[in-house]
Amino acid sequence: MIDALTLVLSQLNQYIHYADGNPVGTVDPVVLGNISQLDNNNISNDLENKVVLTLVNLGEESALKNNEPYTRTVTGKVNYRNPPIYLILSMLFSANYTNYDTALKRLTQVLTFFQGRNNFNLGGSSGIPQSISPAADISLRMDLMS
Repeated sequence: MIDALTLVLSQLNQYIHYADGNPVGTVDPVVLGNISQLDNNNISNDLENKVVLTLVNLGEESALKNNEPYTRTVTGKVNYRNPPIYLILSMLFSANYTNYDTALKRLTQVLTFFQGRNNFNLGGSSGIPQSISPAADISLRMDLMS
C-alpha cells in the first residue's frame, strides 16, 4: 500500500517539475503527510507550501475477492498462490500554500495530471523510486471522487 502511494507521489512530482520547468532533484512540491496535523508545529513545517497527499480511507474491493488460490499446470500439478488483493485507497490532495493563486495552480496541475493519466503500474512507469520493492506487483486505477 505504501508502495502505491510512493508510486503516485513520484509520478506526480515528476509531472509538476516538468510543468514548472524545474529540474528533477529540486524540492518536491508534493509530499506524503497527514493534513490533519497542520496545527502540530513539529509537522506543519514539513507541509508548508506543498501539496499534501493524505491517505483518508482504506477498504477492500469485495466484488473481486473470489479468486482461486490454486493454479493447475499443464502436467496437472496444482500450485498454491496467494490471490491478489484489491484495495480501495481514498487519497486526499490538499494544497497548503500561503498564496491562494499558487494553491489553485497546484490543484489544477494535480487534476490535469490525473485527467491525462489514471492508470499506473510498475511495468509502465519511469523513474520508479528505489524505495519500492522490485517484487511488488502494483497496478492502480484512479477515479475522481466528490
